[in-house]
Amino acid sequence: MERKAIGTTLAIRLYSLILLTIVAGLTDSATQTSAYAGERRDFTPIIYFGKMINTNSNTWKAYVQHVLKWEGKTSSNQQDSASACYPGGIHTNKGVTYCTFTKYASSLGITPVSHDRFLKLSDDEVGLFIYRFYKLVSGDKFSKDIALSLTEVAWLSGPSTAIKTLQKALNAMGREVAVDGKLGPQTIGAAKLANQKTLYEEFWKERERWLRALGSSSRYSRWLNGWLNRLNSFTGKFSPGLFTGIIGTAILATGAFFLYKRLRK
Repeated sequence: MERKAIGTTLAIRLYSLILLTIVAGLTDSATQTSAYAGERRDFTPIIYFGKMINTNSNTWKAYVQHVLKWEGKTSSNQQDSASACYPGGIHTNKGVTYCTFTKYASSLGITPVSHDRFLKLSDDEVGLFIYRFYKLVSGDKFSKDIALSLTEVAWLSGPSTAIKTLQKALNAMGREVAVDGKLGPQTIGAAKLANQKTLYEEFWKERERWLRALGSSSRYSRWLNGWLNRLNSFTGKFSPGLFTGIIGTAILATGAFFLYKRLRK
C-alpha cells in the first residue's frame, strides 16, 4: 500500500508538471499571437521545452566538441576568405578566425590580444567564442534545436546568413517574413509559433541548398563534401527529439494520466 501511495503521488506530480508546462506554453503562444495578430493570423500555437541553453549542459558541451572536431587545429590556407584577417600566416585556430579573435577576445577576458595569444587558445576559450555567436543570433529566444542550428550556421557563414536561412525556412512554411538577415520581432515571433520539428527540417534543407550552390563553383567545389559531412554530423546529433512540441507534450500527459489511473486501482 505504501509503495502504491508513493507511485500515485509521483504520477500526480508528473501530471501536474506537464499541465503547468502546457498552460505556460499556451499563455506564451497567446501573447505572441496577440502581438502579431494584425499580420500573422494563421499562426498555430506550438509548445516546446526550454528557451535558453545552459552552457554547463551536456547538449552544449557536445556541441562545442562537435565544433572542435570539425574545425581541426590551425589554418593558413590563402584561398580561405579568413586569410584576409592575417595575410601570409595562420588566420584560423580551432575555427576562430584572427578577425573574430581581435574583435571579441578582450570582452571575453582573453588577453593580450595578440597573434601569439591567438595561437594558444584552449578548447574552453574556443567555447566562449562559440557562445558569443549563440548570443549574436539571440539563441536564448529560440528553442534549443533552432538555437543550435542558428549558432552552427553563424559560426561557419556569419550571423546574417544564419538568420536568412531561418527566414527562408519560415517562408517555405508559409510564414512570409522578410529575408533581410535581420533578427526582428517578426522573424522571432514566426519562429516561436512554427512547428519546431518542421522548422528545423526546413532550416537544414535550405542550408544544404546554400552549400551546394556555393560548392558548385570551382573555387569551393573541393570543400563541398566536407561541408555536407559536417551538416549530416550535426543533424545526426542534434535533431529534435520525440518529445519536442505539442505532440510530445500530449504523449507525456497521456502517459502520466494512464499511470495515475492504473495506480489508483
